[in-house]
Amino acid sequence: MKNEYDYLNGAELDLSGYEPAELTKEERIIMKKEVLNKTKKRSRAKRVIAVAAAVAVVFGVTQLAFAGGIVERIVKTISTGHNTIIETDNSGVMFALPEELSGRVFDKDGKPVTELEGGLNESDIELYDENGVKYDEQRWIDLMYETGVIDKDKMRVSVSAASEGKLIPDENENNKVYTTLDELKRFKSGLNFDLLEPEYLPEGYSFLYAEGFANDGVVSGDYAVIGYSNGTDVFTVHERIINDKTKYTTSYDAPVSECEIHGCAAAVTNSSAEWEQGGVSVAVLSGNSGVIGDELLKVAESVK
Repeated sequence: MKNEYDYLNGAELDLSGYEPAELTKEERIIMKKEVLNKTKKRSRAKRVIAVAAAVAVVFGVTQLAFAGGIVERIVKTISTGHNTIIETDNSGVMFALPEELSGRVFDKDGKPVTELEGGLNESDIELYDENGVKYDEQRWIDLMYETGVIDKDKMRVSVSAASEGKLIPDENENNKVYTTLDELKRFKSGLNFDLLEPEYLPEGYSFLYAEGFANDGVVSGDYAVIGYSNGTDVFTVHERIINDKTKYTTSYDAPVSECEIHGCAAAVTNSSAEWEQGGVSVAVLSGNSGVIGDELLKVAESVK
């Protein structure tokens, strides 16, 4: 299972001088599909993905990004060097549902839903089918596939293990999971960068797994995810070597602060911290855990 960074494909955004561009149906839903932080709503910070085809989505002087039916109100843009983190605010902005969903989405009173505030993020809304059965996350994704809003053959959608109620990601042809310290040591030896690890862990947390991403069965040495758990919840540290291929743009619909971690420019929300040091991009993400705010920042500042 890939993490959210691996859909970015080296996308680079020029933040001026472009006209709004239409995205495909797949890109429309992916732009709004939360990948991490899906379970415990201790924070409203939600990641949305910038896929390679979204390079055409750029921001003009109006500070609005047009992505098909999606409008992102840009509040702030922070660069950590190679990567770009964007703060958005979609409160009060209504989005039309794709026509493929016509007659398939209703409110709790059975009234057809044709538009949603904030977009297609099903974790923040209560939607029902024509029989009055509430859509949970998996049924919502299944609906996207069934109606063609997402083309399953063309777009691989990754949902974090935590959002599926799992502590450790499933292993498949696109990834390799390591669950012992000996396996972690072997994984680290195959990376193209020196893995950075937190010296501070919140009480009760310890190493749970490492994850590498594979192509044709060969594990890439450019990416790593490390999961730490207290037996119930998991937070993760995502790392990738810095080069033109691995740069990314991501956004949150929550306040993003600019600060420094280890003397490097960093972008921090209540549930995430992202920065670059020693040729490596690092992101600490709270996932489904209560490691947020000052505690998450304490973890981030201990990463060495």
